[in-house]
Amino acid sequence: MTFGPLVSTDYSPQYNLDGLINLHESNAYHGYAQVFRNGFIESIMVGARRDSTGRPILTVLVIERKVIAALVSYFGSLKALDVPLALIGLSTLEGFRSAILGVAESLRTSDDNALIR
Repeated sequence: MTFGPLVSTDYSPQYNLDGLINLHESNAYHGYAQVFRNGFIESIMVGARRDSTGRPILTVLVIERKVIAALVSYFGSLKALDVPLALIGLSTLEGFRSAILGVAESLRTSDDNALIR
């Protein structure tokens, strides 16, 4: 069972009043996954790659893969704990005004290429 943050598999678990929180901090990215006592999960990723002028780069394929991998892990972990599954999602992007949409060729798979055509 894992409830890791979106940004990394390297995190430090801690307990707080709300439940379990797994924190990750580095120079580039920060994030956490909070597992509340009622089974709700909140996962946050803070930080963005930037180009040489300081404009943020929104790497959509990377973010998509991280979110899907986290959801699979979270649902599997909740199921193993016999927590009833329900899905309500919210996604917010902040600080991406004038961002560069980054879709690197090296990150694409044949499935990605089929979707882009």
